[in-house]
Amino acid sequence: MNKEEDNGHISSNNSLDNSQNYAYLLQQEYYEKFKMGQNLYEQSATLSRISLGEKTSEDNNNTYTYINMVHLQERLSEQILKNQFLENKIEQLSKEIKGALNHVALLQKQNELQSSLLKDANDKLQKKTKAIGIEKTINQHLKRKISKLQQINTNYLDQVETMSQQKESIILSNYKHSSVSVFKTSHQSNSSSQRKLNSDKIHQGLTEDSTVKDSSCSEQKSHDQIRFSESVQQFYKSSNLLSPALQVSPKTQQNDLESRIDSTLAQIRAIRLQIQQLNKK
Repeated sequence: MNKEEDNGHISSNNSLDNSQNYAYLLQQEYYEKFKMGQNLYEQSATLSRISLGEKTSEDNNNTYTYINMVHLQERLSEQILKNQFLENKIEQLSKEIKGALNHVALLQKQNELQSSLLKDANDKLQKKTKAIGIEKTINQHLKRKISKLQQINTNYLDQVETMSQQKESIILSNYKHSSVSVFKTSHQSNSSSQRKLNSDKIHQGLTEDSTVKDSSCSEQKSHDQIRFSESVQQFYKSSNLLSPALQVSPKTQQNDLESRIDSTLAQIRAIRLQIQQLNKK
């Protein structure tokens, strides 16, 4: 009995075990199928997500590329505008440079012209300065000559006065030695009158000389000097004739003295006229 019960119990246990094993197998199979399906779904979903990500990334790349292209177009447009502005500026500067070069060339021509004018003016100034120097030298030479002539004139007048006094002394001495008292008295009176007359003539001659005007300013200075030298030589010759070498009659001496005084006055006038001409030149 116990044996049967044990056998029955063993049989029941075996059947329970079998049923449990079967259920386990079913569960295991279902799980494997479910797992496989789940894996397939996950793979499909993963692939979909990958495709969607790739598409999104590609779209994003296209959008970024488009945006970059737009930015590049904008920058290119700005650069084109800048280049056009720079080209216009360069063209304007080129025109200004061309105008400046033309102005510089004009200034160079004006400078050359001014330099030529300055050179001509400098040459003229040098010639004028040289001519002024020569004229100063000539004037100094003429001043020295005039000074010498004035000195000669002064000496000449002094000599004339001295000779006149000597002549008067000689005449008076001759009158003193005369044996005729009447003639002596008459001669003294005539001598006094003659001295007064001679003095008046000399004074008149000097007055006339002071009013003589220059009528021959165009004569050459060398010709004036020759005339002056001849006058001086003639004066010295006439002064030699005034020496009392011979005793003559008082009347003859008086006439001779008058003629010599007239000649001397004429020579004085000629000398003073020549001096005035030289002073004016």
